Amino acid sequence: MNRYFRLTLFLCGQCLLYGCGGGGNDTVSNDTIRSVPLVITSGTPPSGTVEAAYAFSLTASGGKTPYTWKWAAAAGSSLPPGLNLSNGSISGMPATAGSYDVVMTVTDSGTSAVQ
Repeated sequence: MNRYFRLTLFLCGQCLLYGCGGGGNDTVSNDTIRSVPLVITSGTPPSGTVEAAYAFSLTASGGKTPYTWKWAAAAGSSLPPGLNLSNGSISGMPATAGSYDVVMTVTDSGTSAVQ
């Protein structure tokens, strides 16, 4: 019997991060360095099947690489049992069917985290 779960990403606002230091993805115009904002570009992860391998890659652009990813359960939810986040990839084998609301956070190497 197949049971499905749904993982929903809550991305707050535009997921923009300003104020990155020089280098990285900065652009130069008239001797002024202007940072390209950090933006989460991956969409909502697809549904998975209980006890079946699952993988989804998170992506971001802008800011200053490298990026660091973290996740936490949204209020009233939990993290999906059996899944892990490592180097911007959600993978594992879902253990329990359900809908899980999590908050994804990406941090670039030049500034503070945004969700």
